[in-house]
Amino acid sequence: MIKKSLFCICILIAVSGMAQEDDRKIWIPIFENNMPSRFLSVKLERKYSSSINSISSIDEIGDGSSKVNRERILSFNLKFPVISKSKFIITAGVKYFDEELNFDQSANLTYPLYVSLEDRNLKNLGGSLNGVFHLKDNRSIIARSSFALAGDFYRSGDSFNPERIFKFSFAVGYGIKKDPNTYYAFGVYWGYTFGVPSVYPAAAWFKRFNNGVGIDALLPQSVKLWKKVNDNFFVFGKSRIAGNSYTIKLRNSILDEAESLQLRKSSVISTIGLTYRLNKWLWLEAEGGLSNSLNFNLSETNFKKGSTLPKPNKDYLIKSSVASAPYASISLFLSPPKTFLDKRRK
Repeated sequence: MIKKSLFCICILIAVSGMAQEDDRKIWIPIFENNMPSRFLSVKLERKYSSSINSISSIDEIGDGSSKVNRERILSFNLKFPVISKSKFIITAGVKYFDEELNFDQSANLTYPLYVSLEDRNLKNLGGSLNGVFHLKDNRSIIARSSFALAGDFYRSGDSFNPERIFKFSFAVGYGIKKDPNTYYAFGVYWGYTFGVPSVYPAAAWFKRFNNGVGIDALLPQSVKLWKKVNDNFFVFGKSRIAGNSYTIKLRNSILDEAESLQLRKSSVISTIGLTYRLNKWLWLEAEGGLSNSLNFNLSETNFKKGSTLPKPNKDYLIKSSVASAPYASISLFLSPPKTFLDKRRK
C-alpha cells in the first residue's frame, strides 16, 4: 500500500508537468481573506477528568474501571515549502506528538491497560509531504501524505520492530477553484484519523464571505467556522475528529510478550476559540470546549489477514468506554506576514 501511494504521488507530479501555464491564483486554494498560515507551532492540549470502563473477553484480564484524571498532549509542528513552480507546489512538514495519561491513584490501580498507560508518554514522531498540482484552467489535484512512528517506544525499556510502530496515511482529491472565494474538492483517504486503519471518501470545501467570515471543511474530519475581527484578531468555532493508533506493551498481563498490540483511540473535539497576533510573526491561539470519545480499544493486529483492502480488526482484546471531558488548549505559532508570502508566490 505504501509503495502504491508513493507511486501515485510520482504520477501526479509527472501529469502536472504537462499542465498549461496559467495564473496560479486561478487554481491554488489560497484566498485574500484567510486565517494566518502556520510555519512553526507549539501546542499544549489538556482533557480533564473523565471516567473509563473497560471489558475484555480474556478471562485473565477481565473488566476494570477507573478515572482519567488528566490527559496531556504536547505537540510540535514545522511546515515548509519544498518546490514552488508555476504548475505545482509541494510542501513538507515535521511533527512530534507526545501524549500522557494519568489515572486515579486513590484506588489500587491494577488493571493491565491502565497500569501500562499510566505516565508512559505515547508518541507520534514523523512528517508529511503534500502537493497541489495544476491540471487545466481552475482544476487541480491535491495529494497529502503523512508518516510516523507511533507508540510507547521511549522510556519504556522495550524494543519495537520499526514495522510495528510505523503508520502511513494518504489522501488524494480533485479540486476546483470556482471563484476567488470558493474552493472545493473530493477524493479518497486512507489512514488513522478515526484511530483505526480506514478507507473512506473525503471532501473539502473552503468558502470566504465579504464580511470576513470563512468556512474550512475537511469532511468527515473537521469543520471550522471563523470570523476576522481585524488583521490581528480572529474568533472561531470548530469540530474535529482526533485519532491515533499506538503500538504498546500490555505489562503485567498474559499479553506481556505480544509485539503487535494496537491502542486505537479517537474522539470528537468541539471548541470555540480565538487567534491573536502578538507581533509581526508570532501568534497566540486558545480554545476550549468538550471532548467526546469515539473509541479507546486494544486490538492485536493492524489488518485482517487475507483482505484485499485494509480493514480494522474488530476483535478487540479490551474495549473501553470513556466519558466526555472538558477540553482546553493553548498554542504559539509563527506565521509569515502576507507581504512575505506574496513575494514567494511570484
